[in-house]
Amino acid sequence: MDDIERIDQMMALLRAMKSNKKKMAKLSDIDCTTLTPKAANKRSADADWLGMDIIRQQHQLHALAVELGFADRRDRYDQIELRDGWHRYHFQPPEPFSA
Repeated sequence: MDDIERIDQMMALLRAMKSNKKKMAKLSDIDCTTLTPKAANKRSADADWLGMDIIRQQHQLHALAVELGFADRRDRYDQIELRDGWHRYHFQPPEPFSA
């Protein structure tokens, strides 16, 4: 993958992250005390999934930034655990191709 493709991929990730952050802000503005229990649980689950997706996007953006020379390489790229209310997901952050 060349630098232009990496920049295009980074721009697409940034657009998706911006969209997710806007959705998260809307969810955060909702007063859960006025919701039914089912609606409150749905709002909480949606926020959990968006949060996990944002974390995943941040790791992918970091890897692209390192490959493009915008960021420093981390010491470790260990697997992380993402959790929602019921599930645990193991996510392996992408390791940059170039050092």
